[in-house]
Amino acid sequence: MLGYRHNWRQKDGFAVEEALVLEHTSGREVFVVHGHQADVTSDRLCFAGRLLVRHVWKRLKLLGLARPRKRRRGYQRATQIERSLASWAEINGPLVLCGHTHRPAFPQHPAGRYLNAGSCARPGYITGLELQAGTIALVRWSTEASSTAKPYVRRELLLPAREVRRMGR
Repeated sequence: MLGYRHNWRQKDGFAVEEALVLEHTSGREVFVVHGHQADVTSDRLCFAGRLLVRHVWKRLKLLGLARPRKRRRGYQRATQIERSLASWAEINGPLVLCGHTHRPAFPQHPAGRYLNAGSCARPGYITGLELQAGTIALVRWSTEASSTAKPYVRRELLLPAREVRRMGR
């Protein structure tokens, strides 16, 4: 990770942290972070990027003038960020839960420590990580229509839940 700026902002009188460490009852640490800290450009220019997205990109998109970035370059950059986060997790020990790349990731190997919640920006569905009863699972929620045409949210388990205490060991 590139850096951790302690208490960098206040919101309604409370300190807003860039990351937090959860501790499972087994003593297992789970490091929760957005993920931009593994990318020099995003980390160092986060305030400029936030302003551009909120005030420029949004308006260009509404006018139909914004072009999405080239997929290949974006894919390569996301892969580089994911490798950096996975490497940091292997060296430092905790499970790392993050987002930033918008690509869901769940370790296929029991020793894997990098997990990514995926995206809440896809049309019609969002992916996420559910932590409950000592387990973690990769899920997708999508909007569907029932046989009576009533809308509902469908939960789909993308990969089976795993025990937090046994992950990354």
